[in-house]
Amino acid sequence: MGLIGDRLKVQVHAPPVGGEANHAVSVLLAELAAIPVSRVRVVAGAKDRSKTVLLECDEPRDVVRRLKSALNDLMPVGDPGPAR
Repeated sequence: MGLIGDRLKVQVHAPPVGGEANHAVSVLLAELAAIPVSRVRVVAGAKDRSKTVLLECDEPRDVVRRLKSALNDLMPVGDPGPAR
């Protein structure tokens, strides 16, 4: 998981069948953002590898801060992340 340009790249192990992978992405982002999964929706790309996901929240800055913190925890400073 990491930032690639202005996009967040995540990997889930759920199969892309019956919306399972989309749900897994929603659960992951909800956990990282500390918001209910019911407030996370795939709004574009439901059948594609690249998706646009909406995180509905009252305090967007807090959610961005939590996501950045989670990324920093997963990828320490100086770690270039996964090879492309």
